Amino acid sequence: LHRVSTDKPVTLGAAGECRAVVVVGGRGCLGTECLETGDVVLLPAAVGPARFAPKGPATVLECGIPG
Repeated sequence: LHRVSTDKPVTLGAAGECRAVVVVGGRGCLGTECLETGDVVLLPAAVGPARFAPKGPATVLECGIPG
């Protein structure tokens, strides 16, 4: 579990790993999908890293399976 609080674009996810992204505050876009507080998105392992671009301050949780 990784918590990210930012107002600048960040990369979430990892190559070959499934991740869930939970927006716990603010809003922004993950790739082409616009998200707001309470939204959850699954990043399949085949997708790899994705760019999250917040629209103002935002906090997201990036959840993965420990390896």
